[in-house]
Amino acid sequence: MIELNDLQKYQLDFCLRYPVCNASYENFHACPQIEKFRNKYDKFIILFKTEVIHDKNQLEALQKIVDDMYQQGKEIYISQATTSNIKYGLNPLINLLYWRAFQSRQTISNDWDNDYLFDEKKFNEIPKGIKGILSVRKRSPIRNYLFSKLKELPDSILRYSNWPISGQAEEQEKWLDKVDLKDFPTWYGLINEYKSSYCSFVVESDSGFFINQCSEKTIISFLTKTIPIVLGGRGYIKELQDMGFWIANEELGFDIDNLPTESHIRCDKFCEGIEKYNKMTVEEISNFYEKNKDKIENNFKIISFFVFGTKIVS
Repeated sequence: MIELNDLQKYQLDFCLRYPVCNASYENFHACPQIEKFRNKYDKFIILFKTEVIHDKNQLEALQKIVDDMYQQGKEIYISQATTSNIKYGLNPLINLLYWRAFQSRQTISNDWDNDYLFDEKKFNEIPKGIKGILSVRKRSPIRNYLFSKLKELPDSILRYSNWPISGQAEEQEKWLDKVDLKDFPTWYGLINEYKSSYCSFVVESDSGFFINQCSEKTIISFLTKTIPIVLGGRGYIKELQDMGFWIANEELGFDIDNLPTESHIRCDKFCEGIEKYNKMTVEEISNFYEKNKDKIENNFKIISFFVFGTKIVS
């Protein structure tokens, strides 16, 4: 078990007790599901699963809808894949609960199967020997810039698949015609790469400048007991630390958390940190890992409490 404050305990019980309304951040204004739940239940959660609402005006509009329901005596919470605190939002730790039911993509394409993303049986420990891993699937301008700056990652895994973003079906088809999917690991193959690595370089999803997204990229770094070094939005590392997680950025020369999200300065500093990291030997990284093993184990203890266990929403 992990220690939770009174609010976290209350919200955890709330999530296990009351129904969940699956919503989409693209059309919640006219979402019949929300209206259905509003008419049927006094207490429920509006869930955006692995997404965040990128647009501040959209979020405020949803909060106005929830505010109206509170005026009617209802109790509603918004759950997103975020570490940021928002009005009517679940505590960031409690948001992690809903990853339990998320199903996995086995290949780099958009094909899905019926296996869970975080299957506890897949996260057994194996010996570590790879210095680090930086593996990114989807393309974005900031990732293009980052990988244009990165030259190498010795004794490590460095991979940028440059997969077109969602909604670009034609571009995705063109990309698939050019590559052999056998050159890319399956999801479980990727998990094994992480489990074999001492350090994971987490390049989080772009989520705008007012709210931070916490995706499977961060979660897998904790579940596979790696040293987490994170590139996210401004304040993301502080938010993870407030949740109880240990992040190694500052100790390894990646002090970027207070730099502007929209600036390339963050990427430049991140690359400078990688250059310093490259000068460390595998033995030095292994020693750093053992020195911080208790913190790494605590990361696993926290994350496994929330993402392993009974699926609470389909």
